[in-house]
Amino acid sequence: MLAPAYRKYFWLLGAILFLVCGIGGILALNSNEATQPPVASTSPASSPAAAPPRTAPPPPKAEPAQPELKPQPQVNPPTGSDAPKEQPPAPPVEAIPTAGVKQLDENKWRVVFSVRDGWFDTGIPVLANTHVSADNERSVWESSARWMMKIGGKVFFESQVGNPILIGEGTNYDQDNDMTVGYDFKDTIKIKVDDEGRETVVWLIIYTENYFDFYAWSYGAPIREHQALHQPFFQWAAMMKERIARR
Repeated sequence: MLAPAYRKYFWLLGAILFLVCGIGGILALNSNEATQPPVASTSPASSPAAAPPRTAPPPPKAEPAQPELKPQPQVNPPTGSDAPKEQPPAPPVEAIPTAGVKQLDENKWRVVFSVRDGWFDTGIPVLANTHVSADNERSVWESSARWMMKIGGKVFFESQVGNPILIGEGTNYDQDNDMTVGYDFKDTIKIKVDDEGRETVVWLIIYTENYFDFYAWSYGAPIREHQALHQPFFQWAAMMKERIARR
C-alpha cells in the first residue's frame, strides 16, 4: 500500500490523461467532419437548376471564292450597211380549197380543183353531139394555171379546150369532130392540174351544149328517126345534173 504522499500524484496523473484523451477526441471529430463531402439536399426548392452541358461551337463555314471579274470590251452596235436587215414577214399561206362543182346555168358550171386531187371527176355529163369548152375563171393576166381535160379516155389540153371541141357521133358529117363516138356514148368530164403550171389550184368555167336537135333539123328525117335511140342517154344526163345540184 502506497504512502499517502504519493497518492496525490496519481490523481494528478489521471487528470492529465483524461484531459489529453478529451482533447484528442475533439480533434478527431473535427478532422472527420472536414474530410466528409457535403450531402446534397433532396428538397426541390433548395436545389439549384442543373446547368446544360456546353457544346463546342461549329467550325466557321468557308466562303466560296469569288471569280475575278475581268472588264469586258465595249462593242458598238453595227450601223449602216453592217447592221442586220429586218426580214420581211412570210406571205400568208393560201388554204387549198376542196374540189367541187357548182352549176351556174343549164349548160354552165364552175369547177375548182387542186394538184392534190389528181384526175377529178366533175360529174358533168357529156353525150354524143356535144360541144365542150372551158375558160379560166381568172384572166390570163392573173393566172398561169395549166390544166388538162379527159373525155372518153382522150386527153385535151387547155389550149385545145379554149375553143369548143365537138364530141360528135360517127355519121357522114363527122369531118369536124374533135372526137368521134357512137350514138350511145356517155361520160363525165375529168380534169387535172398540169404539172408544168406554176399554180396548184385552178378555177374553171365549163360550158356544155348538146346539138343533137340542131343536127336533126339540119340533116332531115334520118336523124330525127334516130333520135329515139338517144332518149335513154338524155335521161341519164338529166339525172347527172340533178346529182350535182344536190351536192
